[in-house]
Amino acid sequence: MGVIMYILLCGFPPFVSQSSNQDELFDQILSGRFEFMSPYWDDISASAKELIRGMLQVEVGERFTAAQVLGHPWLEHRQEEGSVRTSWRMDLHLEDRPRSAIEAKGAASVTS
Repeated sequence: MGVIMYILLCGFPPFVSQSSNQDELFDQILSGRFEFMSPYWDDISASAKELIRGMLQVEVGERFTAAQVLGHPWLEHRQEEGSVRTSWRMDLHLEDRPRSAIEAKGAASVTS
């Protein structure tokens, strides 16, 4: 769940091998090495980052339980507010834009 939340907030996974080396990637995952890279995380609250850190703990005893996640102040605050600010990168994917006639026709032909 922590990996999914990380991706939802910034648009990419927490564990990435710059050289596409699978062993390097597995090492990062097993050691729990990740960071909140700028500028993608600049607008994300410290509380959200703290929640993700707790969810991505390698040691089971240190990792947040489901009850701790659901009771975390960031989630409770979000329930009251009703919205979540995504990073600017995700905004590019989520922006509403009118479809061109060609895109609309292509979509219609695929679904029919």
